[in-house]
Amino acid sequence: MDIKSIAWFAFCFCFALEMFMPRLLSQPPPPPADPSTQPPPQAEPLPNEPKVDYDIRINRFTDPINIEYCQTCGFKARVDEVKNLLSLYYPTLIITETPSYPPFPFGLLAQILTLVRYAGILLLVAGDMVFQKLQMPYPAWYLYMRDKKLMTGLFLFFGVNAISSWLTSTGAFEVTYGSQLLYSGIAKGRMPQAEEILALIKTLIQP
Repeated sequence: MDIKSIAWFAFCFCFALEMFMPRLLSQPPPPPADPSTQPPPQAEPLPNEPKVDYDIRINRFTDPINIEYCQTCGFKARVDEVKNLLSLYYPTLIITETPSYPPFPFGLLAQILTLVRYAGILLLVAGDMVFQKLQMPYPAWYLYMRDKKLMTGLFLFFGVNAISSWLTSTGAFEVTYGSQLLYSGIAKGRMPQAEEILALIKTLIQP
């Protein structure tokens, strides 16, 4: 027997082993089970599914929950998180939100700075045309703005915006139930976690 025949025989033998050995070694499948003897399938609970309180005590919510928050502090996402969490646990609870406005005169100063910002951007873009239409000579401050156009533009876009945000920042995250204050972000000096508000709400329905 030459080498080619031996190689061909070895190839056929390996191919046969690969095709038939798994079938010979595998166990026969079990007979199909009788459907009448099988217990009904159980519905698995969803992960992290909240347990909604359907007790009669849930009707004790006679007033809405109001969240007064600082708009320029980036608290909006946390407000939505708190509202979604409370709605999952207490579907009948009414939740409202109101922005917290800065006291006088900080709000007025922020509005003036916003107008100054828009006016400055307009002058940077079309200041020459504006003064020519008004038939006015170029003021010294405008010539300085035009010479320092890049620096002035950066200040108007970022500097004035930062000052306005600082003036309107109240740090408020006030959660009230009717006239009862449940949480004060101004007093605590921080934004609460949604679970903290949920724990405070649970105390309202305790017997």
